[in-house]
Amino acid sequence: MLLITVLTTVYAMLAVQSRRQIDADAARVTSEQQGLRYLRATTDLISELTRLRAQTVRNTVVNPGAIQRAVGELDALDGREGQALGLGQRWSGLRPKVKQLVDDRPTGRQALDRYSEVLTLAVDMAAKVLRLAHLNGSADSYGSFLADASFFQLPIVLTGANLVADQAYLGDKSGSTAVAIAVTRAQVAAAAAAIEAGLRVVTEAAGHAALIEPLDSFRDTVSRFGDTALAGTAGKNASAAMAVQLQDASLNVADAMSSELDRLLKDTVRSLDRLRQQQMAMVIVGALVGLLLFWWAVPARERESGDERDEEVGTQPIADIASLSVAMPEVDARELLATEELLRVGRGVRPRADDEELSDA
Repeated sequence: MLLITVLTTVYAMLAVQSRRQIDADAARVTSEQQGLRYLRATTDLISELTRLRAQTVRNTVVNPGAIQRAVGELDALDGREGQALGLGQRWSGLRPKVKQLVDDRPTGRQALDRYSEVLTLAVDMAAKVLRLAHLNGSADSYGSFLADASFFQLPIVLTGANLVADQAYLGDKSGSTAVAIAVTRAQVAAAAAAIEAGLRVVTEAAGHAALIEPLDSFRDTVSRFGDTALAGTAGKNASAAMAVQLQDASLNVADAMSSELDRLLKDTVRSLDRLRQQQMAMVIVGALVGLLLFWWAVPARERESGDERDEEVGTQPIADIASLSVAMPEVDARELLATEELLRVGRGVRPRADDEELSDA
């Protein structure tokens, strides 16, 4: 009985521990899915801010409709999931800056500086979401690569390529501008190299086929961007065109990678649901087995107790009576009758006065 109780307790503890682990994994996947939705909207915002910077630097016609949609989407996501992700006041602090920038419509060097400042804040917000949602810290190397490439490396590429083209368009001949362009190009090259370094992980994954084409196009565009000369009007126009192509290629890769990451997370959710069902079935089976063992143990104990009572009450008194009858002395029945008669007669005789005196004497 004690062994059954111990086994039942251990089984229940293991079931509770397993359920807690499943719940923890489910909470982690939910956080990753929230982060993925937030990062997609943030990437759209970064892309539209980059396009507006190029337009305002060149003082061309600006269409704020796309960025207003991106802002509205982030407003909705931040209201639903910003607190769960732990972003605090990141978006509420960035949103007024974006709105003021669109309303002010700066041009030239002022547009480059102000848009670059807001873009830096947006890229930092994306990096923070990536950390808080643990998307790039997963044990799955494939999922970590997809998250890091989509929402950390690719924003550097698309904003950096356009920054180089915008700086070249302004035509500042100062040494500081040349250094800034060289640094930005180096950052773009490093981010592109980090993405290419992860291609081995992609090619070994089951769902990599959907990524091959956009990644090949991205690598080709990065290579041509690095070879583009910036001198002269032709160089400026070529760099601007290549920046737009690289931005589009980066967005295509980011979209393909985020879709693949979304598929992986949904597969994980389905796996966790199956584990929950299996655990529930094991708990039910364990409970039935435990009840069966208890049912088997309790009647057996009662049978043992009944047998003991039979031995104590049924056989032991007979043995005691037999031993007592053997130990008693043999008595003649006639003597017993005479003794009984004397006792009966004696109870009916009263003592006389003389007898009392004799007894006193």
